[in-house]
Amino acid sequence: MKVYQGKLVAPKGAKFAVLVSRFNEFVTGKLLDGCVDALTRHEVTESNIDVVWSPGSFEIPVDSLGWAATMGMSVPCIRGRSVGPTKRQSTGASGNGRG
Repeated sequence: MKVYQGKLVAPKGAKFAVLVSRFNEFVTGKLLDGCVDALTRHEVTESNIDVVWSPGSFEIPVDSLGWAATMGMSVPCIRGRSVGPTKRQSTGASGNGRG
């Protein structure tokens, strides 16, 4: 059996801004920890990672476009959402779907 393995390494000096929703911070905080861990495992230094907190998931599409355009960074986005018939969930889901 032949096994091929590679190593994913970010380009030298690559900068990332991780955009995180404050809504449901209990969940998004853990996702942020995982995102930073994944980036550092792929040889991105913590000095090249910026964390941007957004008030909620509805604002993330606009915030991410602004950061990507003005800072020239890759912008992973993390948002939490509630499950169930809540007004915030229905408006956030529809807004992010159109994002």
